[in-house]
Order: sequence, then C-alpha cells, then structure tokens
Amino acid sequence: MVDTPLLPKQEAARLASLHRLEVLDTPTEESFDALTGLLAHLTGMPIVLLGLVDRERVWFKSRHGAMPQEVEREPGLWTSAIRASGPYLIEDALSDPRTRDTPLVSGAPGMRAYAGVALQTSEGEVVGTLCCMDRVPRSLAPEQIHMLVALGNVAMHLLEGRAAVRRALELERQLQTLQGQLGEKVSHDPLTGVWHRSTIMDLLGQVQVRAMRDQKAFGVMMLDVDHFKQVTDQFGHAVGDHVLLAVTARLKDTLRGGDAIGRVGIEGFMCVLENCDIEAALHVAERCRAAVCRLPVSIDHEGPSLTMVSISVGLIMVPWNSEAQPGEIVRRADALLYQSRRDGRNRVTVGVLETGS
Repeated sequence: MVDTPLLPKQEAARLASLHRLEVLDTPTEESFDALTGLLAHLTGMPIVLLGLVDRERVWFKSRHGAMPQEVEREPGLWTSAIRASGPYLIEDALSDPRTRDTPLVSGAPGMRAYAGVALQTSEGEVVGTLCCMDRVPRSLAPEQIHMLVALGNVAMHLLEGRAAVRRALELERQLQTLQGQLGEKVSHDPLTGVWHRSTIMDLLGQVQVRAMRDQKAFGVMMLDVDHFKQVTDQFGHAVGDHVLLAVTARLKDTLRGGDAIGRVGIEGFMCVLENCDIEAALHVAERCRAAVCRLPVSIDHEGPSLTMVSISVGLIMVPWNSEAQPGEIVRRADALLYQSRRDGRNRVTVGVLETGS
C-alpha cells in the first residue's frame, strides 16, 4: 500500500495547526511522560511515543523506552497513522506491506507490532500520534485499544491546554506592557518625558514623609525658561518645543541621581532635591542655571542658534520637621521664582521655610 500525499493546502493547514501549539523542540514535561508511562503499563508495550509529525520529521514530546528524540518522517508509518480514521494497528510489521520496508522495522529498534491513534486538534487537523510499539508480533485487546484512544484524547487536550496557557500568559504580558505604556503616558509629560505636575506633586509628598522619618531637610526648585513666549512668537512652537527639550536634557544631566523633575507649566519645571542642606541645594540650583545658559541652543544642524535661553529659579528649603503641606511649599517656591524674574531673570532666589510652617 502506497500512501497518497496530502494536497499542499491540506498539509499547509495541518502544519499551521501543529506550529500554533508551539510544542516542537520544547523540554520534556511530567504530564506527558506520565501519560506515556501509563499507556506502557496498560498495554505491556516496551515503547510508547507521543509524536508530533512535522514537515520532514517526527519529533517526540514524550518517549517511554529507548528511542531517539526524533526520526525521519516515513510514508509507511506516521504519515499513514495521521491519516487513519481510527486506531492504526499493525500486528506484524514485517508481513505488512505498509511497513515492512520502514527503517524502524528493517533496522533498529526492529519494530514488529504497532498501535497508534491520531491526535486531532479542535480545528480538525491531525498533528501527531500517540503510539505504542513492540519488538515481537502482537495485538491489543479491545479494552487496551479503547484506552489508547482515550489517552490519545487526553494527550490532545493537554497539548491544546498547554498552548492556551501560553497564549494567555502572552496576552497577560502584552496587557502589562500596554498598562505600563499607558501609565507612562499618564504620569509623564509627552514632550519632555519628565513627570507630569500631578505625579511630581505626589513625589513631593513622598519625599516629605521620608524627610520627617530620616530627619533630613530637602529643597524644592521652581523654574521657568526666560522669555519663552518671545521664542515661540519669533520662531514658532516647533522651535519652542526644541528649546524645552534642550533645557530638559541639560537639567537632567545636572541634577543629582536621586532628584526628581517634572513639567508644571508651558515653560515651567519643578525639581525636588531630596536629603540636602541649603548649601548643597543652592549649588545644584546654580549649576542648573549655568548649564542652561552656558551654551546656545541649536535650532537645527544648519539653522541659527538661540543665545538668549536661560532660566529663573526659586529655591525653597524645607526643614525635616516643617508642617507645611506640599501645595504651600510649591507656592513659596513660586514666590521666590517670581522674585528672580522681577530681579532681572537668569538668577536663583533662595528661601527657607520656618519650622512651624
């Protein structure tokens, strides 16, 4: 008997179903090994295999008995088994024209008896077989054939359940990624990538709690890009965005590792300087001011550079035992920022909250 090959579209659909299971070349799993071991016990067959029939090979997800991890796909055995409408039974492979020339029969392991059942997915595609083999001619009793069919169904349910779990885990991973991206968009300014106002205010509250716990003062800087409206009026909003990005980059490069920065207005930023005294905070503020105005901001590679970019800063120091609420701290820092702007811009004005404030 010579097998008639599946039509290309039929074989393509079958292989697509197999590959959707994502089981080929995966490690052994206890559930599948338990199933093949149970079938070996019920049938008395020394070799039991859970095989997935790929394009040119049969790969074994589980092996009970001495067999290689995979074998060449043979027209007279596994190809016939996956096309059978019921259990595929061979009592003596040497005398059966379907299998007598098969290498597994004529060579090692010298297979003589074979009983297999096709593994059919819920889509109706056959992706492999659950089979048992012996080195001597024999047949299975009806109840053993019944158990073979039942365990074949169990094996297919395990394979599809495994794939469903993998898909569910992948969907969960994608959902977590989307949630993270959404959270990033919600908590960060889309242009500059720094914290939104609401988020930096939350961080300020957290810093204040830690300051009281550790008895360490902290500082809050409010700063504006000087004459920003003139920049956008003269050069347009795209250049204004470019200036904001350049200022943000210079501030982030200058701030200390644990400092937080957020955008709190069109051209305004807020920085929280945790665990520092007034000298350290003033040093950071002056370095930020100098970093912004030290070099011109290049609009593009060939265009002009803006030399007038600078920032005005209001810095308020908060003692660890201050009772001021975050909103009051920000208002005090804002007042110092406005003082810097009134005094000529491009400067830092510093103040200290009273302990009871």
